[in-house]
Amino acid sequence: MNQVFDIALVFSAHEWVESLHRHCTNTGILRIRSLVYDSAVLSSESFDACVISDTHPTLNKNLVIKIHQQNKLIFGVCDNSENSLEFLSSVGVDGIFSSRDSAENLAERILEFLSKRNVAFTSNQSDLDILSTLDSFEQSNQQHKIDADRINRICVIGSGGTGATEVSIALASRLVDCILVDLDFESPSIGPRAGLMVEPNLITAIEEANNLGPDKQLSIQRLPANAAIVGVSHSSFATDIRKHEITALIETLGNQYTNIVMDLGSISENSRFWKLQHQVLIGVDSVVLVGDPTPVGILRILESLVIIDSILKTLKDPTKVHVVVNKIAKNFPQRQDIVQELETFPQIDSIHFFNYTKDLYAHSWKAQTKSPRIWKSKVEELIFALEPQIIKEELINDRTEVEDRIQQTKPKVAI
Repeated sequence: MNQVFDIALVFSAHEWVESLHRHCTNTGILRIRSLVYDSAVLSSESFDACVISDTHPTLNKNLVIKIHQQNKLIFGVCDNSENSLEFLSSVGVDGIFSSRDSAENLAERILEFLSKRNVAFTSNQSDLDILSTLDSFEQSNQQHKIDADRINRICVIGSGGTGATEVSIALASRLVDCILVDLDFESPSIGPRAGLMVEPNLITAIEEANNLGPDKQLSIQRLPANAAIVGVSHSSFATDIRKHEITALIETLGNQYTNIVMDLGSISENSRFWKLQHQVLIGVDSVVLVGDPTPVGILRILESLVIIDSILKTLKDPTKVHVVVNKIAKNFPQRQDIVQELETFPQIDSIHFFNYTKDLYAHSWKAQTKSPRIWKSKVEELIFALEPQIIKEELINDRTEVEDRIQQTKPKVAI
């Protein structure tokens, strides 16, 4: 009698997930031991192999290492595109299967792979180094805030594909005493892009901020140049978050960090998370709108600007708005046209052009974009436009030089 293997199927909104689950349930060819909605439970589930989509926000090299340490296999399912295959290969999954196959073929291919594969995993030193770095959740009672009177809350906004998450990571890595928070409730991506684990995450931080008091150090993850709070593993987990909980989290972070960079993703008044997005926006000091240099990309920037402007009119404290036109090619002929289009809106305080950098985007899904320096000069331009409180990392020991540079007259457009 053939062995029946236990499968942990990680849920995602793909047709193949439902088809595979239904086929295996009806035929028994593979035993779906659990349909996993929160990948954090994989460490406690009993299974032979985990099956997960390449687009799932929690899939990264460190999740693969964790599963291998449990002597289990992990398979990635994708559409066979070049980017998907490259990503799955880079994170080290044990098998790659096509989502274009029928449920019958997909189940048979997985069964065939499992029947022939019997592996005992051993972690090499580099794997252990990665895990020891990313799992060191410091719980020190010592407050490390540089300047208790100055809190800089920066919100980065941009729809999918514009590179807003890369801008958030790059910006946070250039600031002293900074925490990067993934508040993209719909499509969180800081975790996989920065190679962080699914826990502790946003839900963990919210619970601690609301239940343990503002002086309690939150459970966060560490990047080489800053701290980070990753987003939820699935958008459904964000539906129960309340506005006062987000407020308490940001206030707690303000007691512990000088700079807070929040990746809010795409904003819309029609979004089911609009109330949470609105609550974040009313408390920020600066907004960075990220878009690409296409007519649709510029239109999305302007749509976001209209939404933000309607909020800013109700606030007493001024909030600066900066635009980053991202992924722009060298000698892009319409650059001045974009400037003229954006400068018609007086709400914009500065405009910045970030060049398209293939290496940055190729590495960002390989858990390598932890301290990006590719945009160093461009990010510094943006940092000094976010005046007056931002402090650049290399100048932290010379406050006079920092203040002198901040006071310099900066052009509205940094090309």
